[in-house]
Amino acid sequence: MGDFLDGKWSGETTLYIHSVPLRKGEPVYVFYTIPRLPEAAKIMVPVEIVLFNDSRKAAKNAVLTLKYDKATDRQKLAAIPHTYEGSLGPKELLSDVNSNDDFTYANHRMASMHPGDQVNVVDGAFALPNHTDTPAYKAPGMGLDVRASLSTDTQSSQGWDIRYRGVVASSNAQILEWIRQDYGLYVAADLRRKDGFWGYLWGWALSKKIDIFSFSVKFGRDDSERFFIPEAAPDEYKLYKFEPYVKEFIFGDGRV
Repeated sequence: MGDFLDGKWSGETTLYIHSVPLRKGEPVYVFYTIPRLPEAAKIMVPVEIVLFNDSRKAAKNAVLTLKYDKATDRQKLAAIPHTYEGSLGPKELLSDVNSNDDFTYANHRMASMHPGDQVNVVDGAFALPNHTDTPAYKAPGMGLDVRASLSTDTQSSQGWDIRYRGVVASSNAQILEWIRQDYGLYVAADLRRKDGFWGYLWGWALSKKIDIFSFSVKFGRDDSERFFIPEAAPDEYKLYKFEPYVKEFIFGDGRV
């Protein structure tokens, strides 16, 4: 009631990538730099997510669960210490990993998050090949699909689908160039196919935008040069907003 009387609606505990809240109901794409990989290489993708309590009440028993395909070998990384940064101390944060035949679940638990508290959780797993939701040029299909679920005592579980995709590049600037020249047109054509004429026309009329992220990371190699592991946390994240609904595609193009 206090939030209402003060002219502020109650917020909730939610997920961010750095300072940007993640949208619900649509996949979140995060592109990351990778070198050209030898055949059968395995590359570990850092998964960095911020929990933020945007309410005036403490969030009790907050649980962030990251669901991975078991083939990512996340369960084999259970003994590796994971990094937490934020306003809570390490003794206030617990993590555990469990798995079944198909999936692995990395659980991060916070007994209490006070109003305004934020926690940066760093996790990760090995990318899988053969993802086909990006153009083949400079994107060899190495990716990681993560289902992030968040709940508290007073907030039912809500989820986000985060899709990490590798791009052969050495910087965020090179990823941006790839987005402009290849990925943007790929998404526009794909949406035109999926939405049909009226759906795509409506998206163009509303000037709908898509948010995507990228980060640059340096990888070290083991002696076999098969395993690529991040040498440090990503140096910076970038957010891009672009309009995939373009007038030229309303009536279709050669790929539609």
